[in-house]
Amino acid sequence: MDFSLPTLATGYAEFLAQMKERDEAVIKMLDGITSSNLPSGAKRWNSDGNKWEKYNGTEWSNLATLYEIKVRDSDKLNGQTANYYAVASHGHSNATITTSGFMSSTDKSKLDGVSENANNYSHPTGDGNLHVPVNGTANNGKFLQATGVAGTYVWAYPPTSSLSTLGIDATATELNILDGATVTTAELNILSGALITVSQLNFLSGLSSNLQVQLNAKAPLNSAALTGTPTAPTAAVGTNTTQLATTAFVLANSDGVTATTVGAATAGMSVGSLGSYALLAKYDGVAVAQGATVAGSALRYASATIQSTTTVSGTWRCMGVLPMYTSNGSNITLWLRIS
Repeated sequence: MDFSLPTLATGYAEFLAQMKERDEAVIKMLDGITSSNLPSGAKRWNSDGNKWEKYNGTEWSNLATLYEIKVRDSDKLNGQTANYYAVASHGHSNATITTSGFMSSTDKSKLDGVSENANNYSHPTGDGNLHVPVNGTANNGKFLQATGVAGTYVWAYPPTSSLSTLGIDATATELNILDGATVTTAELNILSGALITVSQLNFLSGLSSNLQVQLNAKAPLNSAALTGTPTAPTAAVGTNTTQLATTAFVLANSDGVTATTVGAATAGMSVGSLGSYALLAKYDGVAVAQGATVAGSALRYASATIQSTTTVSGTWRCMGVLPMYTSNGSNITLWLRIS
């Protein structure tokens, strides 16, 4: 329903139809009618919510937050005056242990869960159903002990003889070592069935911290990664075994290495032997950089400018530089046999 119609431009037939539609909407109090262009302040009945609503030009809202029936004190409703009835907004708080009120849903659920005669309990009597005797500070450290009379128990220290029957010969001082220990019951139960001797247990004497932590700090026997400045015994001069050699052992055994001994060893080397040097020519015309290795089959003995036809054995390392082959002897340089 468009409340902006009819207008001055509306035809006669349309005018009558629009006025009829408007009259029907008003008679129905706009209930369930989709309307547009309503004036601000319009009122309607909302049957879905059973309430009156008002229009503020944008949206509908409740016409009032409280509806009251005015009853004079001289009048009566169901035989009661107006003061007898509470307003619609009246409510009750949940009951507490100090204030009366309604029962909450939580308390009702608890009440429904209580069995009938649940508080009608009588504790059984007789031996096996009696309460623990009064403790008191005088019984500190004692154990509850059965007597020769049924249903009678007393606080008492365990007799020494009972420990010996269990095979416990430790003195009070020795047993008190466990006082303050932080081991758990499960850890103490590890001793159940243990075959360890007193002497073996005494190996733990003087242990001041976690044994596993101390063991983890030790280097393993296999591939130990030592740090700092580790030391070792120094073997006698001339020792030739698999034991470790200290720096002192190395220095002591190097005293015999002199210029004379080195010269004698060098003088005894044969031409082309492993570790020897030689002037060699590479005849295949391929350039070689210093440090490169070449098979002896590609090399020939040579002088500064002339190469022979004699090949060499093994593998050699180039100690100079060889450019491309030329006829001026530039394919000749110094070589070291490495294998």
